[in-house]
Order: sequence, then structure tokens, then C-alpha cells
Amino acid sequence: MTSLNSLLTAPGPSAAWQGFLLWIALIAAIGPQNALLIKQGLKRRAVGVIVGVCMLSDVIFVLGGVFGMGAVIERAPWLMFGLRWAGVVYLLWFGASCIRDAIRPKALTDSSLVDAPSPAPVKQPALVPTGGAGADQTQAEWVYHCQPDGERQPLRTEQSAPRSIRGPILLALAMCWLNPGAYLDGFVMLGSVANQYGPEKWCFALGALAATCLWFPVVGYGSAALAKPLSKPAVWRWINIAVALMMAALAYNLAFNL
Repeated sequence: MTSLNSLLTAPGPSAAWQGFLLWIALIAAIGPQNALLIKQGLKRRAVGVIVGVCMLSDVIFVLGGVFGMGAVIERAPWLMFGLRWAGVVYLLWFGASCIRDAIRPKALTDSSLVDAPSPAPVKQPALVPTGGAGADQTQAEWVYHCQPDGERQPLRTEQSAPRSIRGPILLALAMCWLNPGAYLDGFVMLGSVANQYGPEKWCFALGALAATCLWFPVVGYGSAALAKPLSKPAVWRWINIAVALMMAALAYNLAFNL
């Protein structure tokens, strides 16, 4: 125990530990990023993409704070003003979309995770061995549209159609970068504390980066793991209502209290 205490209180590890604790306390508060991660995790939609965007954005905030970007933010009040109201509008829009989903809830089944509409009725021809009678070889399976003229055309199945990740990426970027609180937490608060450690500020930054690498995957993939127990429409309705209220509160705080 003595050796552990001496390790944690040594200059380098102590700074890293303090950076970890401070940053995880800042990012653990329920905000736009975490709300988006939880909602998309429960939907099991582009979880890895959103986790990656949030982590990369946080890395920029941490390194920007250590490099002294807080001074730039403090000297450009017009930038914070623009970000504030852009964030208010976006949070209200996101909350309105949650209300819409609450009015028309859907169970989080596998079919609800597909953007494309269900394909038309299909027929599947008999499987024919490729190597003669009795040959134990892999058989080809084809799926066709039922055309009214009897002509068969190959159907592009849902599994072969790649899902677009552009929407989730833009959504995650907006939640990360249209939030003035993230600039204040990373560039100003974290940066001011990190610079107090002098040459050890990089150890402090490494601790903060470790918190980022731990928090976002746990929230995103943890929510995805809970998707099945929370798949009922009634449960999903209340989740959407809770997220909408949270977004409204954040927008109000951003507009009048920041």
C-alpha cells in the first residue's frame, strides 16, 4: 500500500491521475455528447462511429487546452456568442426530434435498425449442386424480385447494401462542436489546470486522454448492450421524453446561464 501511495503521489503519475479524475468528472456530466451516445447506443446505430468522433473531438479539446487555446477563446467573445446560439438551436432541434420519436415510438428490433424499406416479396429457386449428382460442394443461393412479367432479376439484399455513416458523423460532430461548454471545459478549465503542472502538464494531459478512451466506449457500447432489455416501445417512449427534457434544460442553461 505504501508503494502504491508513493507511486500515485510521485510527480508524473500524480499529474496523470489528477488529469484523469478532473476530465472524467467533466465529461461524465450528462450533456449533448452523452445523451447522443446513449440514444444511438440503445438503437445500436453507428455506435463505433459516434464513439470515435466523440473521442477524437475530446482529444482535440484536451490537447488544445494544454497548448493554450483557452487564451484564444477568451480573446474572441464573438466566437463564443455564435457557438452559444448555434448550440441552443441545435439542442432544441434534437429535443424536438426526440419528442417526435416519443409520439410515434418503435420497438428497437432488428428491423427498426434498417433505413431502407422492406424489400418486395421474393422467391428463391431450388438449389442446384455445382458439381454433378451427389457432389458435396458449396451451393449458390440467389434471391430474385418477383417481376410481373415473369422475368427474374437479382435482388440487392439489405446485407449487401452498406449503411451510410454520413448522418451519424455529422450528428456527432454537431453535438461535440456546437457546445460552448466543451470549449470552456477543455480549452479553458482543463488548460488552466494543466498549465499549473509546468513540465508535467503532458502527464496531466495523458491522464485526461485516458479518461476519454475509457468513458466514451463504456457509455456507447454499454448502452448498446442494454438495447435488448429496453426494446419495448413504452420504455423507448420514456427514454425519448427524458432525452428531450434534458436537451431543453441544456438549451435553456446555454442561452441564459452560461
